[in-house]
Amino acid sequence: MITRDAYRLFAERGYGATSIADIATEAEVAPRTVTLHFRSEQDVAFAHFHDSVQRLTERLSRALLRHTHCGGTRALAPQRKRPPQRPRRLATRRPHPRHSSRP
Repeated sequence: MITRDAYRLFAERGYGATSIADIATEAEVAPRTVTLHFRSEQDVAFAHFHDSVQRLTERLSRALLRHTHCGGTRALAPQRKRPPQRPRRLATRRPHPRHSSRP
């Protein structure tokens, strides 16, 4: 498997020192085969991450569906937000007209 061999190379040599050609050699495929499946080394590196996120999303969706079918939607409902409060104005002291220093 290309990703398994790529991860092994990343661990041994480091991400920056591993090329697509190195990954292809380790996986015993042509470099073009690697680039057909992955656009770059970064895509190879994140392939497992994207798969994990996809599986997690599917599991959460199934759990949500099970929970809503049981009538337990209240705990998952978004909490009502309070309307934003207007900022308070600071009272500024103005001199009383009789105490003004103007003539």
